[in-house]
Amino acid sequence: MKTGKALFFAPSIFFVLLQITMLAALGLTSVVPSASSAEKQTIADLAAIITPLVSQADLIVRGQVLQSNSGWNRAHTLIETKYQLAVHYTLLGKTSPELLIHTDGGFLSAEGLGMLSSHVAGFSVGEEVLLFLQKTDASYSVVEGEAGKFSVIQQEAVSDYYSQHPTLEQMVRQILAIATSQGRQINLSSNWRSAEPIGSIAMVSTSNQLWIDPKWPGTAPKIKVKVNLNSSHIGDQGGSAEVFLTAIKNALRTWSVVEVAELTLLYDGDTTATSTGFNTKNEILFIPKGANSQVGQAQIWFTASGAIVEADIWLNDDYQLDATGAPQADEIDLESVALHELGHWLPLAHTTNGSDVMYPTLGAGQRKITLNSDDIANLATLYPCPLVPCIDPAYADSSIPQPTATVITTTTPTNTPTPISTATATPTLSATSTITVTPTLVPSAVTPTPGMDVFLPIVKR
Repeated sequence: MKTGKALFFAPSIFFVLLQITMLAALGLTSVVPSASSAEKQTIADLAAIITPLVSQADLIVRGQVLQSNSGWNRAHTLIETKYQLAVHYTLLGKTSPELLIHTDGGFLSAEGLGMLSSHVAGFSVGEEVLLFLQKTDASYSVVEGEAGKFSVIQQEAVSDYYSQHPTLEQMVRQILAIATSQGRQINLSSNWRSAEPIGSIAMVSTSNQLWIDPKWPGTAPKIKVKVNLNSSHIGDQGGSAEVFLTAIKNALRTWSVVEVAELTLLYDGDTTATSTGFNTKNEILFIPKGANSQVGQAQIWFTASGAIVEADIWLNDDYQLDATGAPQADEIDLESVALHELGHWLPLAHTTNGSDVMYPTLGAGQRKITLNSDDIANLATLYPCPLVPCIDPAYADSSIPQPTATVITTTTPTNTPTPISTATATPTLSATSTITVTPTLVPSAVTPTPGMDVFLPIVKR
């Protein structure tokens, strides 16, 4: 027994000594006051956020955004942007003094057309950043989108996914400690501080933005939405096709019956589209995107004047989606995800209140289907109601359809999601809707850890 304990603890002691030696070499072992309990909790929370980012990163760098270039993708269906980054120093991996970062979305000034994608890291030219990156062909992408980007403002690391602002020194310490624990090769010079620009400030001005912030045009926009029920989880324990459609309709309805806001989302039948892209239709569909991708993404198309002309949502069918209204601890609630992504259509940004639908994280097995006061206030600011209540006749019946919790146990699920159409004159709803099932790619199931917190874009953690 004694020998066994000695063998068990020896690696731990070696690891601690290795960390101390490494931190000393990098100038990170200066004497500091004992951390308060609140600070210790902050560091613990920070470590929980950084750990999955480090594990997925091929490269971690500190740099400044120099310029951007937007254009169509090869299929001419989506707009993408490449940002040139000047590297101040590298924490993990190796790279040249400059590198390219690829993101979805951008604005084509020659065509007067732009695309915004939810949960994608956004950059401003001149911005100082700390980035967790993955290699993709000739460029890099940001790990977990927004979550993998930290703006550096006055030597603090600022992120939409972390309410507190750790210092850059704290970030470096945590990254090095986590990378070491994962057996990753650190590549940080001992004089890294000398590479820090004096008085680093994130350039958050929109001087390089060529459009007005987008919103749906008109005083009372009505947005027709098509859905492709092509999820492989339909007919599985996640629910029938009717239940999947009901979950999406409920999400449309929730945003539409806010009495102090005048905007309506209306179901407009099915679609056979299996990919998103600019096609003058607003579509919601299911696409297998892999275990490391988000659970869903909203894409918004707009003009230079800020008028939204189309919006799409894809939902990651590689996650175990549930539409019954009673998700298990390892399942993702479809209605909650659809409600959040539809919020980005409007377009609403993330909030810092954990009770809000637009808060950026959601627990596996959790349902968040009721708008909070922040969600309602932000919607009303964009689309104010001149005479309360502003509810379209299509939703005159205040009752909300509930999912039928009948579970069909089938081992071979097949089904098809449908896209969403654009804002036009008052659409009419079909009294009876036909559910079309169109099998597409067979996804590999992703099972979240029961009770885990996940980012919306829900990412396995």
